[in-house]
Amino acid sequence: SPFFLGLFLILLGQIPTSLMPYYHQSFPFVVGVIFYFAVFNPKVLNVFLVFLLGLLMDLLTTLPLGFYAFGFVFMFFMATLFQSYLINMVFKQLWIVFGLFFFCTDVLWAFLFFLISGTWVSTGFWFVQYIFVCLTYPFFCRLSGFLNRRILEVQ
Repeated sequence: SPFFLGLFLILLGQIPTSLMPYYHQSFPFVVGVIFYFAVFNPKVLNVFLVFLLGLLMDLLTTLPLGFYAFGFVFMFFMATLFQSYLINMVFKQLWIVFGLFFFCTDVLWAFLFFLISGTWVSTGFWFVQYIFVCLTYPFFCRLSGFLNRRILEVQ
C-alpha cells in the first residue's frame, strides 16, 4: 500500500547524512509518493493517511506536531486540485510541476519554521533538501507507478 511505502521513505529519509558544510539533514522523500498518488490514484492515499505520514515525520524529526503534516497535506491538495491537468502530462512536464509544487511547500516550511522559532534557517538547508528530493523524484515515481499497477491489478 502507498501508506507503507511512504512509511518506508520517511524512515529512509531519517538515515543520518552529513553533507559538508551542512549539519545532519533529513529528507522528505515521501512527498514524491504523495504527489504521484494524488495525481494518479487519490483513492488509495487519502488526505487522512497523508496527514498521518506527516505526523510521523514530525515525531521523528522532533519538530512541532503538524509542521510536516501541514506541508504534506498542502502538497496533496495542490496536486489533487490540478489533477485533471497533471494526469495528461508527459513525465518531464510532471517532474517540473513536482519541482514547482515542492518549492512552494519548501517555502511554506521555511515560513512556518520562522513563525515557530523566530529566526530564519540558512537557505542552504532548504536548497539541499529541495535538490535531493527533486533529483530522486524519478526513482520514487517509478516505484510508485509499479505499486499503483499492482494495486489496480488486484482491484
